[in-house]
Amino acid sequence: MSLIENTNVILKYFYKLLGIIQFTTDEDPSTISTVFSHIYPIPTFAYFFYASTIYMLKNDGTVSTYTSTCVEKIGGYSSLLTMLTSAVMFFKRTEQLKICLLKLDSIQIYFAPNKPPRKKKWVCGIMLAILSLNALFFFWHNGDLYEFGFYFIPMIMSAYDHVFLNDILTCVSCKFDTINRCLQRQVNSVDLFTIFPLNRVEEVRSMKHNEISSTIQRIQELTQMHYALINLTIRISGLFETTTIMAMLMWFSYVIGTVYYLAILLLQKTQEMYIELLGACIYLAFYFYWFFVMVVSFSYTQKKANETATYVHDIWNKYAMNNEVDKRVRHLQFVSLRLLNTRIQFTAKDFFNLDWTFCHMMIAAIGTYLVILIQFNNP
Repeated sequence: MSLIENTNVILKYFYKLLGIIQFTTDEDPSTISTVFSHIYPIPTFAYFFYASTIYMLKNDGTVSTYTSTCVEKIGGYSSLLTMLTSAVMFFKRTEQLKICLLKLDSIQIYFAPNKPPRKKKWVCGIMLAILSLNALFFFWHNGDLYEFGFYFIPMIMSAYDHVFLNDILTCVSCKFDTINRCLQRQVNSVDLFTIFPLNRVEEVRSMKHNEISSTIQRIQELTQMHYALINLTIRISGLFETTTIMAMLMWFSYVIGTVYYLAILLLQKTQEMYIELLGACIYLAFYFYWFFVMVVSFSYTQKKANETATYVHDIWNKYAMNNEVDKRVRHLQFVSLRLLNTRIQFTAKDFFNLDWTFCHMMIAAIGTYLVILIQFNNP
């Protein structure tokens, strides 16, 4: 399982502590290692529910550091629901996710050098930096460990769940990109008649016939790999759909609350306004960065997967323009049609699309609800 094996050791154990990875990479894992992989996240979940209970009992009816009481309760309930859902789904998806990652490793494209997955270390680096700033400001602002556990554990768990998914989708998109580069090479290949002299027409025709046969066979094999990758990608994303819905519910609750809190601060103009503004902006930076990492990973993979049909159609056009269409080349029409009918579209249980349209929708929703809250002016 190359994806897990190539992951940074610290990050790997961090995933295990959060419960995101609850399986071993051993080919024949022992019972003890399997049990321990499920035990790792128990302290994290136990501390969250303990801290949440203490914090809510101690701060019932008071105003939070970041949000008003009205929206804070919704955010708190969404955090609890997100953690409960994550605890169930992380355990439930374990075996299926392991099988999918093993199948992903087994899909190898040998027609061209495999482009190694880009190690986006800056994704984790930037997220860790923003998270550290949030933690420093939080404790500098006299926050306690119970409040930290209540607010930060759910967002860290959900954010790094999408970081892990981003690593998987990066590997998938690299395989799609390799297939596309193989097809693009066929589109850009030079016609044999432009290479060989005119006195070798019959020999060139024979070579051309063999070239078309091998090209069609290669395209057929590549599209079969593409189809297998599409099915596997949909299966993998489906394992993250429920947690994504709950994470976005929590995300929306806290972002709305924080933006509303910013608006109230700007209206009140207190002496400590700038410090509060800085803390709220750092808090929002983490949420928006996490959101864009998620959207970009889905959108980029979707783009690379759906480009394949275009390249196959370009190959068909190349043969059609040279009047080289026969029964073998006509098969490309069916291949192209199948690719067009299997275009991937990431969704969260069909509630919303996981692409840039979702980003536009969330921005519009934040603006709408912010106007409503300000008009009612009910902190």
